[in-house]
Amino acid sequence: MPRQKNEVENEESNQQLKASFSLAGYLLAAQDESTAILATMRVGCDLLGAEGGAFVPFSEWKQSVPALKYGEATFLQNDDWLARLSAPATRHTCRVCENKQAGSECVLLQEATDVENVYCVALRCGGRE
Repeated sequence: MPRQKNEVENEESNQQLKASFSLAGYLLAAQDESTAILATMRVGCDLLGAEGGAFVPFSEWKQSVPALKYGEATFLQNDDWLARLSAPATRHTCRVCENKQAGSECVLLQEATDVENVYCVALRCGGRE
């Protein structure tokens, strides 16, 4: 049993290491903020086994980067949901939320009935979150 546990831990470590290297490569090739954010979402979704992800800009970004999406999850294809991501009320709710993992009670998932969970990760760059 301990040997199997070690093998699983080693495999997870290898996956994380590969993801780090691939992210570094994607970031080196990125030409702008949007490309860098999409690369981060791609690697994050791969690591988490997530169906998709979205980037919600807060007012600190002064909307220089639009709401972005990555993946094939059904809710990501819903135009109403994407518009709600950019709404000031949604950005405010997310900015003050401290629950980094939530279910259907999350403001981001209230209309996405095929989604069970959301994980929120803050991105920081140049001292801004």
